[in-house]
Amino acid sequence: MGSRGRKSAEALTVVTLANRIAPDAPYHLTDAQAAIWRGIVDTLPAEFFPSESFDTLAAYCRHACEVRRLSGEVERFKTEWLRDGEGLRRYGVLIKLRELEVRSMLAAARSLRLTNQSRYRADSAATRSKPLTRPWL
Repeated sequence: MGSRGRKSAEALTVVTLANRIAPDAPYHLTDAQAAIWRGIVDTLPAEFFPSESFDTLAAYCRHACEVRRLSGEVERFKTEWLRDGEGLRRYGVLIKLRELEVRSMLAAARSLRLTNQSRYRADSAATRSKPLTRPWL
């Protein structure tokens, strides 16, 4: 319910951001990175990302794209290549690089509050994770 009576001059001068447009991907991102950007920005309210968080969001998109690329390399890695010492070394390097990228991506996601852990308070997260009780069973 709203307040009764005439609106004050202060209340009339407040600017609402309801019509704010979601930020478009920066020009320096690749097409794949821009697709990740749009996928995130389109699912959240426009005011979720202030302009000072754009660089962090761009970094997240870069890391996410690199994780996908490195995961593809790991998946294409043939098991018989592991018998060779050079193949085993190359596989280890790929796994370590992917782990570093995943850690960087998760750090950016936490900074942007994209993870569930960063969005829920500890006391309410416990009730959200409780299994559904089925009284009919």
